[in-house]
Amino acid sequence: MPPRFWSDLNAAKYFTVGQMKLGISLVINNLFDNEMVQWVYGATGLPNDDGYAATLSPATWAVTSDINLLNTSLYNPVRDHNHDGYITDEEEFAAYKVAYLDFVDNPSNYGPPRQIKLGVNIGF
Repeated sequence: MPPRFWSDLNAAKYFTVGQMKLGISLVINNLFDNEMVQWVYGATGLPNDDGYAATLSPATWAVTSDINLLNTSLYNPVRDHNHDGYITDEEEFAAYKVAYLDFVDNPSNYGPPRQIKLGVNIGF
C-alpha cells in the first residue's frame, strides 16, 4: 500500500451586526486532494491494475476472422480503429484490453476526493 496523507481544514469567522451574530464557516476534507488508495491488487500492488491485461497477447487472442459490422447495430466506431467497417482481431483485442483495464480501475479502491462545505450561521 502506498503511504497515506490526509489533511482537513475547519475554519469559522463570526461578526456582530446589531443584535445578530453572523458567522461564516468553511470545512475542507482532504485539503490537498491527495489520492487515498484504500485497496490494491495483490499481484501488482496497484489500485488500478490486477496484472491480467499484461499477460494477454494478440497472438493468443484470435477469436474470429475479420467481421464486417458496418451496417449492423453491433458496429461501434470506437472498436474500429481505422474506420474501414471491419473489426480485425487486433482491433478487437485492443478494445478488450482497454475495456478490461477500465473495469479493474474500480473507484471504490480509492478514498474520497476533496470535499468543500461552506456554511452561514445566523444567531439572534
